[in-house]
Amino acid sequence: MRLDSLDVILRDVPSATAFFRDTLGLALIASDELFAEFDAGGFQLMLSPEALVPTQTARGVILHFRVPDVAVALKATRSRGARVLLELTRTDWN
Repeated sequence: MRLDSLDVILRDVPSATAFFRDTLGLALIASDELFAEFDAGGFQLMLSPEALVPTQTARGVILHFRVPDVAVALKATRSRGARVLLELTRTDWN
């Protein structure tokens, strides 16, 4: 079994689409005012304001993306307008 897609339910699809496309550089597959789909490197990331199944409000979502060089990815993402909340930090899981 492998992850095929991840749906993120949010209010403002156009703003989130701009963030994932322009700031993180994900490849946009399809979009309109109420839906966006990205190639997230092995799975599809989908954004929409509603779900087809019942949901509860989440406190947040943390997405992890594997990159070849974290420092290079951080510099590129910052240059595209990302606000960095935590600078490069060595962890016990590298």
